[in-house]
Amino acid sequence: MALTAAEQLSLACNEQATEEALTALWEKSRSIKVRKAIAKNSNSSPQVLKAASRLYLEEVLENPGFLMLELFDNDTWIKEISECYLSPDTYTGRYSYYRSGSQQESINQCYWACLLSPNLSPKALNEVIQRISSEKLKRALKNPKVVQKLKILYVKALKTTTEIWPFDLEALLVLHREGLINNDYLIEGLSHYGVASSSCRKATFLKFLRPVFETYKLNQDSETPRLLAKIFLISRAHMLHWVPSENCYSPGLLKWSGELYTKILRLMFNATGYKVLTTEHVKYVGGVVSKYLRARFIGEPSQEGSTTPQALTQIYTFLKSYNLDGVNFSSLGLSLRGKESALALLKCDIKTKEFFTKTGCLGTWASATGSDPKYSIINEVNEYIYSQEGITNNLLFTSCSVRKIVSLENSTHIF
Repeated sequence: MALTAAEQLSLACNEQATEEALTALWEKSRSIKVRKAIAKNSNSSPQVLKAASRLYLEEVLENPGFLMLELFDNDTWIKEISECYLSPDTYTGRYSYYRSGSQQESINQCYWACLLSPNLSPKALNEVIQRISSEKLKRALKNPKVVQKLKILYVKALKTTTEIWPFDLEALLVLHREGLINNDYLIEGLSHYGVASSSCRKATFLKFLRPVFETYKLNQDSETPRLLAKIFLISRAHMLHWVPSENCYSPGLLKWSGELYTKILRLMFNATGYKVLTTEHVKYVGGVVSKYLRARFIGEPSQEGSTTPQALTQIYTFLKSYNLDGVNFSSLGLSLRGKESALALLKCDIKTKEFFTKTGCLGTWASATGSDPKYSIINEVNEYIYSQEGITNNLLFTSCSVRKIVSLENSTHIF
């Protein structure tokens, strides 16, 4: 006669039930409550516990019979799971690599056991969070106690200043994605890296970036530029090619992306000064800003008369408002090398002329003749600097070559 649901649960919880009876019930029942009770029952067989661990590892590890099995059973899986639970640092230190095929399921179980362990350390968490499958991680995070423990471990690592920062970029982004750390905690963690010093998997990087961009599109919050500035600064150059191009060059550029990248560039220079100007991550962000400036104020190069004095003045005013008027935008793609652009600049005020000259947008030399508008601009700016400061290193040039060429001092003005 078949047992009722209540009778099955009673048998599963019965500490006097035989190993055979519990095994038969495990194979027959599909009830989650019944199976969890069997996983907790100290009389369950090693085979049942091994099968139960795939879904109910927490219950298996809480089973007092499991610890007895670890002492007296030679099953490799039991020994490994027990080690993960009792000493996550030992296990992750020995198996800090990926396995494939049938071994991957086993290692996922082991990493899950590490997350459940009361002995989990920030260092072991860093290894586990990068290598456990998304499925097993999400299952582990269904336990509120595990979630709280991981949050506490991260905060503990932030407050510990005597040890090496234990988290890789991959782990930080996963912790952020799963809601275990907020933006402020992530930024604080990112501050432990040097410029362009870290990398992670492409899938993890994109899963992080896409919702961040989407959030900024909706509300233009102040946190997003700060967060992306940190990410771009510490990311290795190859990672910048992973950034979705629609966030840089789409028709919606004028609406949000250009302003976002301008804010990011300002924050990057606030953090590092001009030391990183030639590095790839600043060239990438600055290149987007340059394209934005052209699209917003100048338009397509093919448009006749697109470069106007008003447009050039607006570019200078815009960059000055972000304190970016000292950045070498010439190296970032904003150039006024054409005669039309030079003629337009000739009609601008002295401060706009000084900006485009000092930042290299006019080039680094000019022919000292009246027919060259570049020379007229450079000479006017040079005279203005002289009238303000006299003969100093801030002058654009102090002499003209025998070939009637004036050369700007790159080391002084072109940062």
